[in-house]
Amino acid sequence: MMGALKFTSVVAFFCLQVSFHAFSQSESTITDERDGQVYRIKSINGTTWMLDNLNYHSQLSLAADSSKNHAPPGRFYHLNELDSVCPPKWIVSRKEDWLTYFEYIVDNLGDSTIKITENKMDEIVEIDYWGKIDIFNLINPLEINHTAWVEGGQWFDSKMMEPPSAHFWVLEPQRDEPERTHVHFDGDIRIRIHRHKHHLKPNQEKKLRRFMVRCVKCE
Repeated sequence: MMGALKFTSVVAFFCLQVSFHAFSQSESTITDERDGQVYRIKSINGTTWMLDNLNYHSQLSLAADSSKNHAPPGRFYHLNELDSVCPPKWIVSRKEDWLTYFEYIVDNLGDSTIKITENKMDEIVEIDYWGKIDIFNLINPLEINHTAWVEGGQWFDSKMMEPPSAHFWVLEPQRDEPERTHVHFDGDIRIRIHRHKHHLKPNQEKKLRRFMVRCVKCE
């Protein structure tokens, strides 16, 4: 099983350059004092996660159409604002955080045929489980649910698509263009982390995608 990657110096910088009085914390929740939003938290394999999608109203973020039946809670964020959207002492979840979470899922499935694979040449990490599990209903300690995405300002309802899906940004601050990495949860098919430029060029607003964010604690 792949070990979790070490923090980069850039991540360490983000974690240190914060106010220690910017939010209050209890045993199972934090309150973001920027806007009063309360988030549930949980430790999984040594990483403290928010169990809720980030819902901070940043300048470039968008919300799903609340008039739709399946509108998910939380907001969709622009790739140029990921270093500042989480509360102080929290950051956008990194590739190593997701890998640790994937390891937890695989270890608890009890099915040796389901494995994590990494193609370093194509920069893709996958768990393929075609029809063996339903990631949204079976083993899902982060309580991830369908989110879909925003493209060109329009929200696409993934619960009405096949398969239903969820999509989140992944922070890789050691890269020159770190914000293009993201993770896809494709229903009962697979989970994939990858990066690309199509639909993720800031100057192409008509096609630009926005994804949701899960924050992790700097520890």
